Amino acid sequence: MKNSNIKRQKGMTLIELMVSMVVLAIMMSVAVPTMKGLFERKSIIEVGKFFDRSIKLARSEAINRNAVVRVQPTSASSNWSQGWHLEYTIVDDDGVTTTNEVIRTFPALAGDPSFSSAIFDGTTVFEILPNGQARTLGTFVLSYPDNCSVGVITYTVLLSGILQKRVAACP
Repeated sequence: MKNSNIKRQKGMTLIELMVSMVVLAIMMSVAVPTMKGLFERKSIIEVGKFFDRSIKLARSEAINRNAVVRVQPTSASSNWSQGWHLEYTIVDDDGVTTTNEVIRTFPALAGDPSFSSAIFDGTTVFEILPNGQARTLGTFVLSYPDNCSVGVITYTVLLSGILQKRVAACP
């Protein structure tokens, strides 16, 4: 039996490959819905942190520039998911307003979340005063309407200009 004509098989047969692919497809069909919820939970937390950092930047810029910094939605409505920008007004030596300068623009949010504010709706502007305080108090609500498992994050603008975060279950 030492010098047998039987050749050793190298690699996989087509049937073995097809069976492996079917098993992989079944495993993926079970795992993908679970992973989607995980990514959305991670996404809503990351979006919240991103917004919080942008408000901290607005406070820092207001203090450094000794000017009022406005945080406004790009859509000029209560829908903040389309992005927002920070700007301040340049005043010349004569006290005449010359132009508004955009400090930074933040892009639209990925994943189609609902991010809105009943107070800061495009007509009422979110302003940070030169001392870092907020001129108007209000709230922002961040959620994914099609996935209630991630919950709702509410940000309340405090007088100090800092955001207070609360996480709640979906209604």
